[in-house]
Amino acid sequence: MPGDMTGGAVWYDAMVHNAERLVLSFISTACSRYSMDAANYCKATGFTVSNGRVTEIRATDMNTGLAVCIKTKGVINCAGAWIEKLLDGANIKHPNLFTPCRVMNVLTKKRLFPVDKAIGSFKGGRTFFFVPWRNYWMIGSNEKNWEGDPDDIKVTEPEIEEFLRDINAISPSIKLSLADICFVHKGLLPSKNSKPNRQRSPGDKYRIYEHADALNMLTVIPVKYTTGRGVAEKTIDRLTEKLGMAHVRTVSYDTLLDGAMPGLFSDYLKRESDTMMKKYGINCKIAEHLIRTYGTEYPAVIARSNGDKSLLECIPGSDECIKAEILHAVDSEMAITAEDILMRRTDIASGEKPKPDTVAFVEKMIKRI
Repeated sequence: MPGDMTGGAVWYDAMVHNAERLVLSFISTACSRYSMDAANYCKATGFTVSNGRVTEIRATDMNTGLAVCIKTKGVINCAGAWIEKLLDGANIKHPNLFTPCRVMNVLTKKRLFPVDKAIGSFKGGRTFFFVPWRNYWMIGSNEKNWEGDPDDIKVTEPEIEEFLRDINAISPSIKLSLADICFVHKGLLPSKNSKPNRQRSPGDKYRIYEHADALNMLTVIPVKYTTGRGVAEKTIDRLTEKLGMAHVRTVSYDTLLDGAMPGLFSDYLKRESDTMMKKYGINCKIAEHLIRTYGTEYPAVIARSNGDKSLLECIPGSDECIKAEILHAVDSEMAITAEDILMRRTDIASGEKPKPDTVAFVEKMIKRI
């Protein structure tokens, strides 16, 4: 760390093992227990507005091209960086709601520090963090203005190299090079300011915007993943009030998601790992992976093998993801493409590019299902 360091602080926080799986747990819980319908690869393309109210959502099935209209009493537009694009396509008036700030984090397998603790550092008004995450170290964040279409977001190699120079300047002992980087996270967040020619930084306050020409619609400008549940509760309360519906107490505050277990996770992990290894003959690494990924839902993945032990073997290129996970992803989690499975259902491509043989195997197995 820098030689001019004058002090430090210790703080405690939580770490998400797999953010994609957590989102799936929210969706699964809503569908299995609260009558929600989820549609994957269904793109909202616009709205039908009549007498100042949205009466229909126009959408397209991206796999078949089929256009559908969904009648509605109320709409929540929570399309992130795409909220304005959706509103503009429907000619719904709005102020500047989302001025994008492109944020980048990088992953490396290189061991950065002798302790497996997250480290934050501040220099020149910027914040850097170094976080041990699974088999990697995650480093962030690099922030740039973004003026293009959200669909075209990208990070260039020179931008990564510039970020690495900043990282090496704040902690010279790391000596990171481009060859050390195995994965890049990129995304768009709403910025604090929208003034032209000014460097933007991510905002820290969410907004719930009410539309004057679409009285039964709310647009949510999000900020933090960690505040998502609370923002969702406030948004639902606001919409039910606008629709003249009775207030219903939220259940999300104290509901366990699908896969979650009460009590100490470490106790559950030890007990169920031992059970899995004895019952199915799988090794400790696979057992721990299944529990960390699926929680109490892991038996549903094991059941996909239907007694075929070959499906409990690892997918080529992985030492923990098993073939039964592919069946589970397609049958129960609306996975359609190899990319769905590799990047959004399993851990195979969470931290680095999968090998060509791995991709080919997953694609071949999907075709057989």
